[in-house]
Amino acid sequence: MKRGYKRSRSIELFGAKYTENYPSGCGVRVDRPHPSYYTNNQIHTNVNSTCHTVPVISSTLRGNMYRSRWWGWEKQNLNEPSSRQVTGRDAAQYNWTAAVNCTNGDLYRYRTEGFGTIVTPNGTYSAQAYEQNDSEIRCGD
Repeated sequence: MKRGYKRSRSIELFGAKYTENYPSGCGVRVDRPHPSYYTNNQIHTNVNSTCHTVPVISSTLRGNMYRSRWWGWEKQNLNEPSSRQVTGRDAAQYNWTAAVNCTNGDLYRYRTEGFGTIVTPNGTYSAQAYEQNDSEIRCGD
């Protein structure tokens, strides 16, 4: 999983064209996890899929959130479904917020992974990105 994007070789699978990454000028972005501005006791991360260089028929985003523990990253249960799909005019610019509950005052580092798939007239493409906190953040701040 990379923070940047690169062109990759295409493959044909069940009649659909897949690549590792979105077409040039398109991508998936994950913002840094942060205490929610609107909901107490939650950590939020915005995941974004953008593509304005080719027509997008549908866009699907899914994600995972983790918090740091002494043994490694512990997967958290998202408050919303971990996958969402949109079609039509909203598919070219699609934002989704990953949210997990936390206990007020707790300190952890968080990591969010975002996975995107777009369907265009030329094929189906996917990309992924992640972001994490370098320092602990306090729930409820």
